[in-house]
Amino acid sequence: MATEVHYNLTGSSQAATLRQQFTWTCHRKPNPNDSVPGVKFYRNEKDVGGVAKISGCQLADTNTRYSFGCISETEYTLTIPSQNMTEYEQNSVWRCGYYDRQTAYSSVQKRLIIAIDVSSVTLEPRDNPLTLTERSQREVRCTVNSNAFPTPTHAWFIDTRDITSTAGSDTSSVSITGSKADNGKVLRCQATNNNRSKNGSTVLNITYKPTTSVTPSSPYQIREGDTAVIYCVVTDANPNTGITWSWTKTGNPTVLYRVQNYTIQNIQRAQRGTYQCTATNSIGTSVPATVQVDVQYKPAISVTPSSPYQIREGDTAVIYCVVTDANPNNGITWSWTKTGNPAVLYRDQNYTIPNIQKVQRGTYQCTATNSIGTSLPVTIQVDVQYKPTISVTPAGPYQIREGDTAVMYCVVTDANPNTAITWSWTKTGNPGVLYTGQNYTIPNIQIGQRGTYQCTVTNSIGTSLPATVQVDVQCK
Repeated sequence: MATEVHYNLTGSSQAATLRQQFTWTCHRKPNPNDSVPGVKFYRNEKDVGGVAKISGCQLADTNTRYSFGCISETEYTLTIPSQNMTEYEQNSVWRCGYYDRQTAYSSVQKRLIIAIDVSSVTLEPRDNPLTLTERSQREVRCTVNSNAFPTPTHAWFIDTRDITSTAGSDTSSVSITGSKADNGKVLRCQATNNNRSKNGSTVLNITYKPTTSVTPSSPYQIREGDTAVIYCVVTDANPNTGITWSWTKTGNPTVLYRVQNYTIQNIQRAQRGTYQCTATNSIGTSVPATVQVDVQYKPAISVTPSSPYQIREGDTAVIYCVVTDANPNNGITWSWTKTGNPAVLYRDQNYTIPNIQKVQRGTYQCTATNSIGTSLPVTIQVDVQYKPTISVTPAGPYQIREGDTAVMYCVVTDANPNTAITWSWTKTGNPGVLYTGQNYTIPNIQIGQRGTYQCTVTNSIGTSLPATVQVDVQCK
């Protein structure tokens, strides 16, 4: 029965390293029938040389790329010198066998693996900075030197934030979503093999539409007639060049102005309202920034009742000063005056005159004042109406000859209204009305008609006090 023979091929390390020496050692269990105590080494099933322990270490047909050695009759070496440890040897298949070709004894095949570190890391696309628009997505691939072995692992970072989990099963690429917060940060791929890492990076240039604010802050209070200036401030934008502006007003879609700062000279109350500014760059248009323009102005007023305000003497007159428009409409003070009298008569909104007299008739003015100024005066004509006052001529005693014609005149010295007046003549001791005209004539007067005559006058307000005359009829 033949003696069992074993061959075992081992490397000097689990994996070879470029430009570093590597040695294969063939371990042999001899067969007593061996004619030569030696082995041959095979690369990719091609004989690269034999070595035997015969009076020293004997070589046969050896490839000069390699060096051979004899440790003992049972251990032989093939060394790949450092200068020959190149990628040529990557994945080469090795075995050792008995020196005599007639035998079939051999080690199992061993594959030579050369560990090649990652030496270069490139990001595709190669743009630096890498530009993408906010919320858009872009795939970035991490490429390393093609001979790197083993295949490296990849880790992805934005600055120090690890985003590898977003890469999916193939970590050699990652999909980046544009985020304003990442603008200017570094996207980095870290490729690692053989416990060594190398990085490739690019700067993220995230483009986005502007964000804006408006100054002064809202509400922007300004006096009517002044010049309003509203500033549209771009607080952030990328790119921050080539920006255009647009000003509109709520309720009016028309663009009012296309420059950054909007100036309104001699601003009027009709121009108050909410103004919006938008800024546009090559990416898009900002969300509108608004400001409430509060145009402040002195009060506008009216007076009630309407003029002329007719009131009976003795009644209570009430005049109302009404603010029809004002901004601000608080903290308002009032002032009442009368034409011809500069003194302030009253300092409240509604002016009450109890038991008004005719001497109080005239033109009254009201003004209202707020923090901006004083209104134009609004006037009302107070028309105090009263019954007539009268006198009679000739003055008494009125002496007249019997038989002559007596004429008495009832004169209205004052009345308001002085229209639609009626008269009445009576005589003391006789309640009956003698006459209803203004002037009372008695032709051929007789002594029996002497006595005291009264005249009264009536308008729409009332009847005057009687005016009397003593008629003295003289006879011979």
